[in-house]
Amino acid sequence: MSIMALHDKITNFLDKNAFTTLFVLAITTLVIVNYCFGSDDDSNDSEKKPAASSTDDLVALDKQIYTEFKLVEKIQANHNTVRLQFATPHHNQVLGLSLGQCISVRVVDSTGKPAVRSYTPISPLLQRGSFELLVKVYPTGIVSSHLGAMEVGQYLAARGPRGNYKYEPNSKDLVLLIAGGSGITPMYQVLQHVLQDPKDTTKFVLIFANVTLPDILLKEEIDVLAAQFPNRLEVIYFL
Repeated sequence: MSIMALHDKITNFLDKNAFTTLFVLAITTLVIVNYCFGSDDDSNDSEKKPAASSTDDLVALDKQIYTEFKLVEKIQANHNTVRLQFATPHHNQVLGLSLGQCISVRVVDSTGKPAVRSYTPISPLLQRGSFELLVKVYPTGIVSSHLGAMEVGQYLAARGPRGNYKYEPNSKDLVLLIAGGSGITPMYQVLQHVLQDPKDTTKFVLIFANVTLPDILLKEEIDVLAAQFPNRLEVIYFL
């Protein structure tokens, strides 16, 4: 799709729905990361949290202490991206994120220095017993390469939640989401949560840019949402 065609499609959509308010949640993967997550510099904090001592502890994450999560499933999403499902210490625990929040994961590089990055889970916020990450593996990325090489049964240290974005239902008529590549994960978190709320009438336009068709992550899931909520979600794929 050309830039002009993309412009016309967005304009036609906005004109057709006659919305008066347009809110841009994020415009690039870089902005998404800076906007939602902030700094990941916590190299002085090396403490890890053991498995929860009581099944009454229903939130798996801790803001200050790293918790160990076991990898229970690994799926190759495409040539450079993996889907990783981790179990919470107890089967009835939720991860503990609110909408717009993410987690910090930490690995140790070849020199013994910790490296930290933030990721937005793609599993439902209230899912119990496990959570899922979608990770694009970069050859020179310390954390992403580590995650891509993980095997089922290994553990990942994570803490959180991170991010201070507060979503207010029905505060905007229309929300424009613009993402590229693996930057779709925060957008998908918003869509799958908000669209399931029958009391929220907010409408969304998602513009999702990728290099090639196989690079479009979560396309099946996004298309299902678009088909399920045709009056609330318009998806524009841009190659």
